[in-house]
Amino acid sequence: MEAERRISRLEGAYEQVDDRLHDLAQSLESTRAELNSRINTLTVIVVGSWVTIMLAIIGLYFAK
Repeated sequence: MEAERRISRLEGAYEQVDDRLHDLAQSLESTRAELNSRINTLTVIVVGSWVTIMLAIIGLYFAK
């Protein structure tokens, strides 16, 4: 009887650990998606700025 209770408590504890790990995995995936979105936005801004600057420099070069 005592062993069955202990096993039952251990099973419950393992289920809680599994649930918490699942929640943690979902949280990490959500954070990863948000980070990817921000990196993509930053990349577009940086590339767009670089292209604009290069076009301005080329325009000034040929304006002489």
